[in-house]
Amino acid sequence: MSMTFYATSQTVKADGTVQFLMLGGPDVNLCNRNARMILELLGYEAEAEDGCGSILASRLVERVEQALAVTASVPEIDCGTETEEGIGLGGARWIECGVREGYVRDTLERILEVARAAGDDYVSVA
Repeated sequence: MSMTFYATSQTVKADGTVQFLMLGGPDVNLCNRNARMILELLGYEAEAEDGCGSILASRLVERVEQALAVTASVPEIDCGTETEEGIGLGGARWIECGVREGYVRDTLERILEVARAAGDDYVSVA
C-alpha cells in the first residue's frame, strides 16, 4: 500500500460537494508507514484511518520548511531506522523495512517541490 502527495485544485459543485482535481506536475509516492511518519513530523495527525485528505499548499510549504529546520537542528530525526521483522497472528511473517540516513530530509524536499508547484491550490494525499 502507498500514499501519494500531488497538486490539486478545489471546485465546488452545484450541489455543494467539494471536488479536488489533479493538476499534474511532480508527485511523491511513499509507503503508508513512511507517509504517516512524514505527516506526523509535519504536525498532521492521521485522524482518518486511511490518512487521506487535502492541505492548502501555502500552509504545507510553511510546515515543510519548519520540519526541515527541525531536522537540521536535531540530527537524530533523520539518522535512519533499521529493518524489523517478526511473526504475527497465525504465524504470518512481517517485515518493516527501515529508511536510510537522510531519507526524511530528501522526502521533505520532494514534498516541498510538490507544494510549491501547487501554488495557491492544494496538495492532496491519497
